[in-house]
Amino acid sequence: MPYIPRSSASILFAVSTLLQAFVNIGTQGLGNASGIVAGQNLWAGLVKRAREAVLWALGYVTAAKLVVIGLLFTFPEIFLSIFNDDPELLRVGSTWLRIMLLGYFAMGPAQVLIQSFQISGDTVMGGKIPGSVTGVEDAPWWAR
Repeated sequence: MPYIPRSSASILFAVSTLLQAFVNIGTQGLGNASGIVAGQNLWAGLVKRAREAVLWALGYVTAAKLVVIGLLFTFPEIFLSIFNDDPELLRVGSTWLRIMLLGYFAMGPAQVLIQSFQISGDTVMGGKIPGSVTGVEDAPWWAR
C-alpha cells in the first residue's frame, strides 16, 4: 500500500515536488532544441542566428511560465484545495507555494541557457566575461 502523507508539511512537500515537474514541462526540451540549432548555426559561422535561436527559446519558456505561474500565484488556494481542504494547509501552503513559484520561474530560463550552451558544443564560454560588457573581441557567441 502506498504511503499517503497526513501532515500539512508532508502534503505541501509532495505537492511542491509534483508542481516543480509540472511547471518545468518543456524547458529542457526547448533548451536542447535551441542548442542543436545554435550549434548548427555556429558551425556554419552564423553567430547571429545561433543567438536568435536561444533568444526565441527563452521567449517561449518565459511566456509559458508567466501564464502558468501567474495563475498558480494568483489562485494558490484553488490549486491546493485539490489535494486537501484543511484551512491550516491552505493558509501555510499559499505562502509556501508563492515563494516556490518565484524560484520555479527563474528555473525556466536557466535550464534553457544551460542546455543551449551544453548542446551547442560551445562549452568554453562559461569561463568568459561577455564581450558585450567588456568590448573584448574574444566574446562568447551568445554575447556578440
